[in-house]
Amino acid sequence: VIDMQMRITQRAWVRVTVDGEVVQEGTLESGAVKEYQAEQSINIRTGNGGGVSLTLNGEDLGPMGDVGKVVERTWVVDQGEITEQAPGTPAVTPSPQPTQTATPAG
Repeated sequence: VIDMQMRITQRAWVRVTVDGEVVQEGTLESGAVKEYQAEQSINIRTGNGGGVSLTLNGEDLGPMGDVGKVVERTWVVDQGEITEQAPGTPAVTPSPQPTQTATPAG
């Protein structure tokens, strides 16, 4: 289980996705504190990385990034361990689709 606490230190737009479902989207004011629990994954995107501080399972992660910068971070449960995904990594690895080979016209 992922326990995430988000503290807003400067006004910031945020979108929080828990286990694939958007649970928070909008502008939060300084002083707001939100808590989320996820079974599989949590994704947080903000338009003000310096205005959003995170605590993951009791560990203070500090600000998400730089003030005024768009930042997106994702954590997933992988074999019982919580790991942060590198930016741009798909949350679920798509299975390869079978390719159809064209038959030459005869």
